[in-house]
Amino acid sequence: MTADCAIRSEESVVKFQNPLLLGFAMLLLSACATADPPSTVPFCGDGTRQAELGEACDDGNRNNGDGCSADCRVESAKQEWFCDNAQDDDGDGMIDCADPDCGNDLNCQGAKESNCSDGLDDDNDGNADCLDEDCDGRSCGLYGQACNAQQCQCPSGFSTESQCGDNQDNDCDGKVDCFDEDCLGQPACDDVESNCSNGEDDDDDGFIDCADSDCEAQSCGEHGRLCEGGVCACPGASFETNCDDDSDDDCDGDIDCDDSDCVGSPDCIGVESVCDDGLDNDGDSMSDCMDPDCASKSCGPHGLICSSSACVCPGGATESACGDGIDND
Repeated sequence: MTADCAIRSEESVVKFQNPLLLGFAMLLLSACATADPPSTVPFCGDGTRQAELGEACDDGNRNNGDGCSADCRVESAKQEWFCDNAQDDDGDGMIDCADPDCGNDLNCQGAKESNCSDGLDDDNDGNADCLDEDCDGRSCGLYGQACNAQQCQCPSGFSTESQCGDNQDNDCDGKVDCFDEDCLGQPACDDVESNCSNGEDDDDDGFIDCADSDCEAQSCGEHGRLCEGGVCACPGASFETNCDDDSDDDCDGDIDCDDSDCVGSPDCIGVESVCDDGLDNDGDSMSDCMDPDCASKSCGPHGLICSSSACVCPGGATESACGDGIDND
């Protein structure tokens, strides 16, 4: 019973000698005794979205039919409910500030292209990624690629490793100096273990791959494995330690919520966790690449990623460069 409902019995005897008044008092006491006390615990319907509780929305009530259901799940929304949650709330293919519904939202005032490599027009100005002047000089790809003259390119301007002894990745392919195939046969690389995963003693010093000190901290396998202390290992861990850092912590090729290690993680509730299983993992009626959650995420082998609701190769349909060490198609 709350303080407002408390009525001392002796006061009742004095004030309610009249049978009618006494009956009314008894009804009041009964109602107060069953009243719920004010809650300080977050709950669905309190107007604050609690992602850790699995809420996809919270509009301050528990009514169906208004875009946010009684159990705080997004219904067939009529508008972009939130303009800063990286979700397509109304299923129109436009996310957050890219959706005209968010035109007056404070989060979108002076909006800029927030990601220069996701294939999306983040600020809804008609230009995506490097085609948007907002991206000039900003990262647009792996290994130092940046936007320049509306193209994603290596700042050096080189498509091959132009120098084999400057400790720089001149062509932005992730391979430096003698560890780049472009430098094979160059005098500077005669005495260097130039490949740390081919099972050969490239420099004839009696040490192979990671056992050769030349290979320390160099790539020796897929998904970020490096030579450490004479062995090829994952510099992170044996499992996905962080499900929201955009990194493959355990070098198994699956990042964050795409990794089975993250099943049940609060970071992955309401997120399309796998983008190539044909399932609607987050119950929003969109599966795999059709779900905006999967934008730019892996959707198949050999580098396929989700782009514009399809699973595509970001490099195109043909091998566009025959000496860059990359599987372009």
